[in-house]
Amino acid sequence: MENVSISGDKVLVLPDETKSISDGGIIIPNSAKEKPIMGTVVSSGPRCESKEGNRVWFGFSSGTELEINKVKYLLMAETDILAIII
Repeated sequence: MENVSISGDKVLVLPDETKSISDGGIIIPNSAKEKPIMGTVVSSGPRCESKEGNRVWFGFSSGTELEINKVKYLLMAETDILAIII
């Protein structure tokens, strides 16, 4: 990943992949996939409790989608994180 400096109380999250095939074997098109609600913190601002490598839960509509080196991330306020998975 490029050098990215996150400011303030923001976190950069790599969202988990969503399933492309249902448990019954049906292929799910991109338009019907659910948005991920879990991911891994990749970088965080200086005022954050969430640190790099933390697994987190966040709301469905949280964050702004960014693409860096063809990888999709979510940039969100730390208050959008509902829980840190321990």
